[in-house]
Amino acid sequence: DHSVKNLSIPDSNLTGTQNLYVSMVGDTGYFVQAIEYSEEIDVSDPHALLEGGLSGRVYEIPNSKLVSSSFGEFIGNDSVDYLVEGNDYYMYGKMVLVGQKLYSIEMACKMQECVIADYQYFLKSFQPVN
Repeated sequence: DHSVKNLSIPDSNLTGTQNLYVSMVGDTGYFVQAIEYSEEIDVSDPHALLEGGLSGRVYEIPNSKLVSSSFGEFIGNDSVDYLVEGNDYYMYGKMVLVGQKLYSIEMACKMQECVIADYQYFLKSFQPVN
């Protein structure tokens, strides 16, 4: 499935367009979200941008909490890996800043049914576009 939504970016006067792609395999969901900003954003502090994006992402998931996060790189771009816990599921994710776009690549699965190898395979298949 694919959906498009206009967003107001918290703590700024920016807006953006969110493209969300969803695929389900059994009870496991795979998500790719791309946010394109209405105006050029300041990317001089990518960790702050990723941190803000992650906070917003966790906030929009009902009954969830951030379990862990760590900064890194993904195909030469700044990124943050994260694990979010919900009522009976985990969401493994990676948020990547590519130029003026912010991507989230995620897998949501029931706690006892998560297969990390599936998530890693999904990540390897992703190629961000600037």
